[in-house]
Amino acid sequence: MDLVFDRVVLTTDKGPVSLSVEQFAALPLTVRLRAIFEKRLGFFRGAEPVEITLALRSLRDVALAKTKPE
Repeated sequence: MDLVFDRVVLTTDKGPVSLSVEQFAALPLTVRLRAIFEKRLGFFRGAEPVEITLALRSLRDVALAKTKPE
């Protein structure tokens, strides 16, 4: 199962910061959650924006797939 996005843009006080999926995942959970709640995240596949609900659902689905025994 793949994520529906390949890039995240986080809006900070200093402006937007583009992050890879790996960089986004490496952020502390509190930082990620605060950015979600404050609506400071944009998810993209290439140059195309991805709806936040779809992006977050794909994150959940990938995480669940990794925890299922084979």
